[in-house]
Amino acid sequence: MKGLIMKKIKNFVMYFIKLLTVSESDFASSFLAYYLLLSFIPLLAFLSQVLIYVTPNFESFIYNLMKSLPNDVNKIFMPIVKSIFNGQSSSLSLIAIGSSIWLGSRGFLGLVRSLNKIFDVNTKGKIPYYEVIFSIFYTIGFMIVIGSLLLFSVYNEKILSLVKNFTNNIIIIDKISAYLIDGIGNLMPMIISTILFVFFYRYAPSFEKGKRISFKLSLIGSIIATIGIALITFFYKFTNDTLQRSPSYYGSLGSILVALVWLLGICQIIIYGAVFIKTYKDVIIDKKNIKYLEDKSK
Repeated sequence: MKGLIMKKIKNFVMYFIKLLTVSESDFASSFLAYYLLLSFIPLLAFLSQVLIYVTPNFESFIYNLMKSLPNDVNKIFMPIVKSIFNGQSSSLSLIAIGSSIWLGSRGFLGLVRSLNKIFDVNTKGKIPYYEVIFSIFYTIGFMIVIGSLLLFSVYNEKILSLVKNFTNNIIIIDKISAYLIDGIGNLMPMIISTILFVFFYRYAPSFEKGKRISFKLSLIGSIIATIGIALITFFYKFTNDTLQRSPSYYGSLGSILVALVWLLGICQIIIYGAVFIKTYKDVIIDKKNIKYLEDKSK
């Protein structure tokens, strides 16, 4: 019995690795990370324009936050932040958000086409520009996930302190605020990312009518991807906190490199979730083995 279980696990792992290799998914994740990185600056410009009008004292908050960064990182981003705040206009906001969405959607377009290859999807007969339209919507959703991960995970302690200072004036809320805030800070990013990944894995590939993967399979892949992203984010937070205590001449550069690795890791895990779904369907449900995949790839 034990030997049979180990054989099934081995077949699952080997099938997963082989599918990951033949799908050439590394190119898609790198492509996505590259375009998301390009879209960061216009996105920052748009958010700053909006939050200045919505949030009081937002500009001073950003400047104080910039002062907490290592000196070398501060010197890189401070001129960009100042130019954004000094050039407020509605036309700039529209151009910024348009550029950010366009650049991000280019990356997701490559990702969607990679998913089509992983799931063996026939793209003929789909509505024109289906992949392009979906990639734009998912770019917006991905920005929400990244923002929530950063806000609730990386800057969790700062957010908690601000909320606690506010709830101290309300006696009833103050008694339950610690439990409520901790729960929101830990669970909200995972809930948001799981919901978006369920939607993504189920609807992003250009499935033919009636051949879409089940909700159960998309949920399994979404949970795997969410757990992976949570681990990557924890690694980023831990490493970044460690580098902040390091000498500035390499701590600053290290922080930037870790952030890039974190972004690439998230893009790679999105692919892993899709490959896991396909492996689960083929091996567990359809009872296929590694030989089937090897014969198919010849």
